[in-house]
Amino acid sequence: MGKTNDLLDKSLAENREMIGSWGSNAHRLVEKSRRLEIEVESPYAERKSKIGERLNQSNMAAEAIWRVKEKKMLVHQEDEEDQVVVVERRVIRV
Repeated sequence: MGKTNDLLDKSLAENREMIGSWGSNAHRLVEKSRRLEIEVESPYAERKSKIGERLNQSNMAAEAIWRVKEKKMLVHQEDEEDQVVVVERRVIRV
């Protein structure tokens, strides 16, 4: 019985050691991946900001174009209303 307990203790100690090494390896891998993320993101940070600026500029341009279209639509509506008024006046005169 003592021999079995010794084997179990030895096996348990080996398993704990293996699990401990897995844990430390996992911890090292996590730290390494964090460092790599920082290293990878830093060159792209400037690129991201440039892309953001371009998007902002294109959004502003699109908004300006929309404002011009809105004004044209308003002018067109006013013209239509004027025409309707003119037509109503003509109908009334006839």
